[in-house]
Amino acid sequence: MGIVPVMILVDDEQQLVARSIWEKQLRERLARASDVFERHCRVRFRPVQVGTWDSEDGVLEFDDAIREFQREVVPDPAPLAIGFTSQKYYLRKRRQWQLGAALGGPLRRHVLIRESTRRLTERERLEVLLHELGHFLGAVHCPYSYSVMRPMLGDRQALERSFRIGFDPANTLVMCLVASELRTGTVGSFGQLSDHTKQRLRGVYAEMAESLPNDESLAHGIKLLESAAPDRPAPIKLPASTVTAARAVVEAIREAAEENHRRPDGSSEQAGAGRLTGDELTAYYFRRAAAVAGSARPESAADGYLLGLAIGLDNSPMLRDDPLTGALAREVESEEARRQRLAVLGRPTMRGRYDVTQHFTLACGLTVLLGPEAAEQAGRMREWMDSRRGDGFSFVHLLAHLSGSAFAERMRSGAVGLPTLAESFRVEDHLPSLHDLDEGLTWRAFLLQFGSLQDERFHRRITTIRERIGAPPRANVQQQRDTEN
Repeated sequence: MGIVPVMILVDDEQQLVARSIWEKQLRERLARASDVFERHCRVRFRPVQVGTWDSEDGVLEFDDAIREFQREVVPDPAPLAIGFTSQKYYLRKRRQWQLGAALGGPLRRHVLIRESTRRLTERERLEVLLHELGHFLGAVHCPYSYSVMRPMLGDRQALERSFRIGFDPANTLVMCLVASELRTGTVGSFGQLSDHTKQRLRGVYAEMAESLPNDESLAHGIKLLESAAPDRPAPIKLPASTVTAARAVVEAIREAAEENHRRPDGSSEQAGAGRLTGDELTAYYFRRAAAVAGSARPESAADGYLLGLAIGLDNSPMLRDDPLTGALAREVESEEARRQRLAVLGRPTMRGRYDVTQHFTLACGLTVLLGPEAAEQAGRMREWMDSRRGDGFSFVHLLAHLSGSAFAERMRSGAVGLPTLAESFRVEDHLPSLHDLDEGLTWRAFLLQFGSLQDERFHRRITTIRERIGAPPRANVQQQRDTEN
């Protein structure tokens, strides 16, 4: 989990209240905000210093107060200063709902929030804090009324008991991508993000801009990325040993497919040694691939196996056509080798469905390429987009994706070993039953039944799916805190 150290600062107007009161209140608010970020993208904001700064009484506009805070406060020892001002500011008419600001955009060093708006409840103030810290992690305004990144806060929604404070799927994916790089400890600014992360962010921002074409935060995010854009999208690169292991896995799948293809079909008199199909064929490929991957270098074996499955059991051009993964996919498997593999691959199913196999194995590969959090959010966002303009939201596909991601995490942690898979892989051991799961839900049908991806009804369904998979919640807050301590 990533930790972002922060300074909590109040201006001199806050001195009218005892420090013991406001410090406790702001620490608790930041802790509640961190619980939400931990659930969405495995990031917590940890206060390392609490103090004050002198704000100018003559400043009347909040925009001017923002510039003053940036000028007067140097974030040290933390990289981020969160200021809470109790000055009474006039607001420009066009920004009458502005309750805070993340100065300069993503990964900049100042956030300023108005505390003088007495009509806001503490729950609404939590939304404001989440909104501005979301901007810090790259989130932008969105058209979804259930998201804390909606352009206008203070609309009293948070007062409804059924309202769940959280982020929309697109911004969750954005924050996961940024957070995954923050956890490396090598990124201190938006411009230092890797090229493949910038390229994915551009894609998400461009998609969101269609709904809010004139939004300032979206335009600013796109401008920042364009100013740091490479001439061509930089492809994802993996260690040479991982690529070698993945190539060996795909080759093993092709050889296994050719051997199986030469067998007589199941209707012949030699049915006992007949051609494998369906789930048995999938298990055969997984076992053969695991046997080969077990000979790779230990530090690359699991990732090579997972990426090899994603490429070797797929017949779509998804990875090859993506500018970020295309070069890597072609390095693992040439066009001629792919043509030969597809000619004999057959339809390896999981629970009787080849589309489920594709979702499962793609999640395995994305976990290697993007990390587990971003890979999981990519799966949710894909289904959400399908509900808007595709085959509809499928909980079957989402279960397969979450199962593949969980399988990959168990492999990478050593909980599942290649020798065991080579000897006894079975589909039913790693993918639970698909029964009772909704499919083909249009966007309107999804909204009627589940509200949104942040609605309690949707989270209950995800919890049920995770229980079926045997996977723990993505963010177990207490366990994470125990680990930190």
